[in-house]
Amino acid sequence: MARAEKMISLVVIAPMLRRYGVTIGRRVAFFGLPIVERAPDSEIDLGDRVVVTSRSGMTALGVGHRTVLRTLAPGARIRVGADVGLSGTTVCAATGVEIGEGTLVGADCRIVDTDFHPIRSRSRRYEEIPAPDESHRIVIGRNVFLGMSVQVLKGVRIGDNTVVAAGSVVVGDLPADSVCAGNPARPVRELDLD
Repeated sequence: MARAEKMISLVVIAPMLRRYGVTIGRRVAFFGLPIVERAPDSEIDLGDRVVVTSRSGMTALGVGHRTVLRTLAPGARIRVGADVGLSGTTVCAATGVEIGEGTLVGADCRIVDTDFHPIRSRSRRYEEIPAPDESHRIVIGRNVFLGMSVQVLKGVRIGDNTVVAAGSVVVGDLPADSVCAGNPARPVRELDLD
C-alpha cells in the first residue's frame, strides 16, 4: 500500500501542486491529498524528502484531518525544510512560517501566525484577517519535535533540537536543546544530546 501511495504522490499530487505554484523538492511524499491554498503573490516551499501525511492509516496515531498548508495574504511564505514530517498538520501564514530541516510535527498540530480575527471589535466576525505583521512570523528550528496536538501561535521562535510535549500551547520563544511542556509551554529540562 505504501508503495502505491508514493507512486500516486509522485505522479498525481506533486505535479498538481507544482501547477498551483507550490515549490516541491526532490522525493517529497504525500500520503493522502493535503488541503493547499495559496494567496496571490505568496509562497509555499517544501524541501527535499518532506513527508506530508493526510491519511490516518499511514501514521501510528492517525490524523484527525488532512494536512493544511495555507497562505492568507500576499507576500506570506510557508517554508518547510528538508526531511520534515507533517502529520495532519495545519500551517496557516499571513506573514510567514519556517520549519527547519529534520523537524517532526506530530499528529494534528497547528502552526498559525495570525489571530484570524481582531481582538477588540464588536464586529470581529465580519472583519478581515488582521494585516500581516513581521513580528508575528514563526520560526521553528532544525531537528525540533512537536508532539501530537501542539499549538504554535504567532511570533514564536523554537530553538534547534527542542522537544515540545503533546498538547502544549506555544505562545513565547523556546530555547534550543530543551524539553518544553504546558500551557503556556515552558522549558522543563535541558536536553542531553550525548
